[in-house]
Amino acid sequence: MSFNTQRFDARAPQEQTYTTWFNPTDTDMHVDVYDGTGRHQNNEPNATRYIFRSKSETVVPSKFDNAIQRVRCDKEECQRDGRTNGFCMKGHRGQIIDGKAVLLQHKGFAELRELPDALDPTLSAKRAADVELAVAAIQRKSAEDAMILAKGKSIEADERIDHAKNLKK
Repeated sequence: MSFNTQRFDARAPQEQTYTTWFNPTDTDMHVDVYDGTGRHQNNEPNATRYIFRSKSETVVPSKFDNAIQRVRCDKEECQRDGRTNGFCMKGHRGQIIDGKAVLLQHKGFAELRELPDALDPTLSAKRAADVELAVAAIQRKSAEDAMILAKGKSIEADERIDHAKNLKK
């Protein structure tokens, strides 16, 4: 039996792969990613800022894919491999679960990714508008009911006035 005795040398130049991301939104996105280990804050010296211009593509080192988006793979084989919360690159369908830029589209995999309603700001805004519309409709109905009630009381008051005038005659 033979073993590969080559050791990994972290100082040696490594082949780097890149991912192309598309920003489908109408606004530019600024994403800070950290390249290192340990605790960190955005804008630290080891953080790199990528700007994803509106309606255009940006190429980023693939090592930042999980920072930009994490995808829960739907396939059982990836779940067994411990990749349920990782970035599945096997071409499986999955759901975006978090990340610094969940609205970006991963070129080549965008159609395989599903953005949950909870992470979609356009749906959140639509839901807020739907709630506001429902509240306005309830308030309108309440105002109409109050008008009908007021009209009924006005008619009753007119009838009492007419009755009082007839008693006076």
